[in-house]
Amino acid sequence: MSAKGQSAAVRWLDSVASGARLRTLRRELRRQLAAKGFAKLPELLPEHVAEAVRQALKVLDWEQAGEGARDDAGYEDQVQHHFSIADVEGDVVLLGAARFLARLLPGTLPNFSAACYRGRDHIAPHTDLVPETYSMEEVKQLRRAYGRGDLASAAQGWRRWRESRAETENLQDALQSDDLAAVRRAVEQGARAPSVPFRRWVAAAYYLNKDWKPSFGGQFVDLESEEGAAKHSPDFNTLVAFEVPRLHEVSAVRKGHARYSLFGWWLVEDAPHAPHAQSLKRPAAKAEAKTKRRKTAK
Repeated sequence: MSAKGQSAAVRWLDSVASGARLRTLRRELRRQLAAKGFAKLPELLPEHVAEAVRQALKVLDWEQAGEGARDDAGYEDQVQHHFSIADVEGDVVLLGAARFLARLLPGTLPNFSAACYRGRDHIAPHTDLVPETYSMEEVKQLRRAYGRGDLASAAQGWRRWRESRAETENLQDALQSDDLAAVRRAVEQGARAPSVPFRRWVAAAYYLNKDWKPSFGGQFVDLESEEGAAKHSPDFNTLVAFEVPRLHEVSAVRKGHARYSLFGWWLVEDAPHAPHAQSLKRPAAKAEAKTKRRKTAK
């Protein structure tokens, strides 16, 4: 996409803090969720905006989830999975799209990321019922990124915060380095960071794949549909959302194809020490030592 096309998409995303389109989609999302706990909204964004989001996803720096330190093998709630993941808040277009998603269910804390599935990438059946914990600083930075300021400034602010945070957030690395100053900073930061529990209320997967065919795989399979296992292709500019918990899976992508999406959850603050049913899926993205944001791609 040309720079002009991207600028036009950013202008549109910057202007939709409210508006008729957002209000209509918000009502329809709530109507479908109330009826069946599941919703599907095609043509979520204007065509040129969705295309800008698709192009932004194709040039991201991806991290591999489901391998090495992110393997689920040592967890009781292990589930087979393999995919790539990236943050969205540091990219102007992706943050704009994530803001739009967040505003569909206002009053929640957004947890959205980008996902890419390539040959044989998949996720086995799971419910998304995983409690999340955030520090007050993380909550503040998320509120700021998803607020009403212009997207360019918000994305830049997020990148600066992540860079500064990376210097002191990993106590384990500091200990291994024998850097006493780094250890002290990490300990002090941890002592100043009370945590806040959240629960996943509604999950979302927004698909950005053109001309996707069922033979390519990568289908979202709703295992709690009234009609049995209902398969949904990851069609371009389509949002799938559902109330958590809901049993579902993602079928393996056929070799030679790449499946892109924005995914995540609308979170609501949870009561401290509230009991949780055992989840079927541990969050796979981001090494646990580096963040408390917990994600499993869709």
